[in-house]
Amino acid sequence: MSAEEVSELIETEHQSVFGESVYQRQARKSKLAKLKDMSQDDYFDIPAIERNK
Repeated sequence: MSAEEVSELIETEHQSVFGESVYQRQARKSKLAKLKDMSQDDYFDIPAIERNK
């Protein structure tokens, strides 16, 4: 199995498990981390079920 095939497989499985691409998940998590650094109150206003997806 080539590295490209492995990457494609990971992306496919990630999509089926999380409902979003690896890139989308990283971007969303990064945005939440920045929000937490700027304002913990705003961060914790987001329900935990949404933050921990």
